[in-house]
Amino acid sequence: MKNDKWLKSRLTSSLFRLIEFKTTKERIKELYSCLRFLKSELEKNNLYVRSFEKNGKPSLIALPDEQTGFHPEIFLHGHIDVVEGDEDQFEPRLKDGKIIGRGALDMKGGVSILIELMKTISEMEKKPSVGIMLTSDEEVGGTNGTRYLLKEKGFRPAFFLTAEGETDNLLKIKQKGVLHLKVSTKGKKAHSSYQWIGKNAIVFLIAALKKIETLFPERNSKDHWYSTVNIGTIRGGEATNTIPDYAEATLDIRYTEIDWKNSNQILEAIKKITKTTVKVEKLVDGNLMVTNKNNQHVKTLHKIAKDVLRTKKDLFFNNHGTNDARFAAGLGIPAVGFGPVGDNYHADEEYVKIQSLIDYYQILRKFLLQISS
Repeated sequence: MKNDKWLKSRLTSSLFRLIEFKTTKERIKELYSCLRFLKSELEKNNLYVRSFEKNGKPSLIALPDEQTGFHPEIFLHGHIDVVEGDEDQFEPRLKDGKIIGRGALDMKGGVSILIELMKTISEMEKKPSVGIMLTSDEEVGGTNGTRYLLKEKGFRPAFFLTAEGETDNLLKIKQKGVLHLKVSTKGKKAHSSYQWIGKNAIVFLIAALKKIETLFPERNSKDHWYSTVNIGTIRGGEATNTIPDYAEATLDIRYTEIDWKNSNQILEAIKKITKTTVKVEKLVDGNLMVTNKNNQHVKTLHKIAKDVLRTKKDLFFNNHGTNDARFAAGLGIPAVGFGPVGDNYHADEEYVKIQSLIDYYQILRKFLLQISS
């Protein structure tokens, strides 16, 4: 069994190397280079690796052997793409027991652990039915990575775990659905001194937005588990003295299973309340994730995590954001998000705690050993 000192050295070295790859959405060559590096690392350990690509976004699947096929018991998931950052954020550094750098938490810390786990599995005589799925487009929607591999290529595990980092050791078993919309209105252009001639599209839009907001009332809830709508952008008009004939806004809706069954129900409600004066277009649609905490894999993972972390507290968590686990959930696959501890993801001084990398490795190793026993 690998001791903590050995693990610290391995995981730190691996994560430093991954952070140095500038894997932002615009740097396609870096995405490919990073996955080629990881493919090489996995193949050195006699693991079966397949590469994929859709719309310029590469991904890979690694399995203990080719016989594992498309339906392993567990898929462990990670993404190598990161949001944009200053050049010095791709120069990892150590400070106060933390590894600091772009993607340290979201989510190259988790990826470094998954790679080490697969290397460990390659040495086992009895290998668990597990694979890893590494993609490069989670930050821009995940449709050419995780969705493509699960829905179009047919990889279907019994359980899906994405190694997304968090500010605490928490198992995300619920995730809000996300719906982005463009709402637009039309009017009649005229000089503003002759208002009775024109029809102001911005006035129509504001009225429509007020109606839409009534569908998402704020509630007195400690965990804020309710549906919300945010007006992200608004555009209209050409000049102060001109009545605008067109206006539009974009909305970010995050919804829970308590309020809505799916995004189509929301769309129907919006169209009904705004009548025919408003055009509503869907931009992004990400389904809800609701995983039963009594699922056997969830229960096993939760117990092992509590044991390793030596805590008695409940580690279940409802996620207000979203990640690629939603694609598994949309196919009826039980899914969770669970990763190492850090903070400041998508911000300066993003970091992951080194001890949490070690803890997380041990949790997943024990989890995989238990499902193979």
